[in-house]
Amino acid sequence: MILIDCAVSFGVSKSTKTGHRRSVDLVKQLKKDLTEFRIVCGSPADDQLIFPSGKGRLYTEDDYRNWRNRGFKPAADAAGLLSVVPYGLRHGFVSLLIQSGSMWPRLQCRRATVPMSL
Repeated sequence: MILIDCAVSFGVSKSTKTGHRRSVDLVKQLKKDLTEFRIVCGSPADDQLIFPSGKGRLYTEDDYRNWRNRGFKPAADAAGLLSVVPYGLRHGFVSLLIQSGSMWPRLQCRRATVPMSL
């Protein structure tokens, strides 16, 4: 599970869209992959960024554009996802959660489209 307690846009941390903290369950394979990745990265503390910029900080707009053009786009093209943008992948994540048996109201909470009080 990942705790979401803020939003980040181009290097600036701010409150979430709803102003509430939320947690996101991870599908088993993603949890396994992230655990292995963190070990390879030297087992950073839980409060450290999972994917910091090359300078170890939040992504600025330039960092994001460089990553999108140099990393994401070639990987997406190789996977046959020719017109996808990173933000669009959230729909794929929700599809994986539905396949794993998640209930729809809980999915809405994960995507922050409704308050967590459901």
